[in-house]
Amino acid sequence: MRYTRYNYRRNKNRNNNKGSFGFLFLGAICIILAVVVGTLLRPLIFGDAYTNSDKGQNTGITENGDKKDDKKDTNGTISDGKDNEGNKSKTLYMIQCGLYSKKEGAESVLNKIPDSFNKFITKENDKFRVIAGIYDEKTSKSKCEELKNKDIENVRIKSEFKESDKNEVAIFTIVKGLSDILNKLEEKDVKSINIEEFKKFTKEIEGENDNKDILEIKEYINKLPKDLDKKEASKSLDYIYKILIKHRV
Repeated sequence: MRYTRYNYRRNKNRNNNKGSFGFLFLGAICIILAVVVGTLLRPLIFGDAYTNSDKGQNTGITENGDKKDDKKDTNGTISDGKDNEGNKSKTLYMIQCGLYSKKEGAESVLNKIPDSFNKFITKENDKFRVIAGIYDEKTSKSKCEELKNKDIENVRIKSEFKESDKNEVAIFTIVKGLSDILNKLEEKDVKSINIEEFKKFTKEIEGENDNKDILEIKEYINKLPKDLDKKEASKSLDYIYKILIKHRV
């Protein structure tokens, strides 16, 4: 009887253990299924919030392998990452090919720059700065590369005009328009450009509170000859440079 009773208790405990193991196994299966189903359904439930936050951080590397600066937008201006109109700006770039104490040294470099550039020398105090042209961001990059391929050292000087400032926008609009005209003179078959329409256009541009700089620029444009040629271009480029250098960043 004791043997039978002993075996009875042993078998009962074994059955309890099997029951406990089965319950744990079933619980584990339920948890796994819950995770799988939750993962599959999560994008459908949360949509773009999941797509943007759970797929990992941007590595900061562009397609061409260059390191990307997250603080710079596509037009080269500094941004804090927020879509704030007050932080946006318009830009122009001057390509500098050296600063010399003697004019002869500057002229030597100037002569190496192809005629397809709106090149000129500007004097600052007792120094002579060689400028290969004034361009927008995209064009300036290609021009710099062209000079580099000809072993001509160069650097871009950036000028910035805040879009939130009406006067700065007005100055940029006039300067950009004039630089576009002067750059058109780079073309081999273009001898001169009639700028009467541009003169009328600049008269209609307004700043705030009769801004002195804008009035002076308008007066300069108005005094330019009706037909702007390459000889006059160098003087105008030097004038533009002196405006842009005030907005250097």
